[in-house]
Amino acid sequence: MAEYDARVIHEFAERLYNKANTIIAIYTIAGGIIGLLGGYTFGGTVALIGLVIFGGLGFSLGSEKAFQLKLQAQTALCQVKIEENTRSQGSNISSSYSGIPRTSAPASRPSVSQAAAIPSGTSTAQERTPPLASRPSTSQGVPSPSRSTSLAEPTDRCSICGERFARSEIMAHVRAHAAGSSEPTMPQEPT
Repeated sequence: MAEYDARVIHEFAERLYNKANTIIAIYTIAGGIIGLLGGYTFGGTVALIGLVIFGGLGFSLGSEKAFQLKLQAQTALCQVKIEENTRSQGSNISSSYSGIPRTSAPASRPSVSQAAAIPSGTSTAQERTPPLASRPSTSQGVPSPSRSTSLAEPTDRCSICGERFARSEIMAHVRAHAAGSSEPTMPQEPT
């Protein structure tokens, strides 16, 4: 199996740059010749106009192709640089983190569909849920959740009726609103 060699990628990038620099001239000359020959059949002035127009078109196409080649070269060089930085920092990371205890991962953020049920301007479950005394039992004829939510499970409020639901139930409730049901059904508690 071949081993990694950054020199090969550097040589590849150099070749791409050389090709990009020559391709502009080739496309410009080719476009000019095509315009000159096409215009020559109609007369001298038209030949010069064809030379200028098709030469400019060739230059434009050549510049675009050259840009793509240079971008490809830069991408390859960027990957080499990433690899170099990763190798140099790999030993530093393992030695600097050896004495630090690991902690649990931070709590995940709500998904996009769950975020649609969260009123704008709120950020935590405590801010989204009103005190029990101020919460209506039903709103717009939509029943309350069929089961109580435990304090350990995160809760969200329905952006349509304002009722509080467990995150596992809120999307079914919001979909029922969207479907036009006057009384959205909730998943039943397993028996």
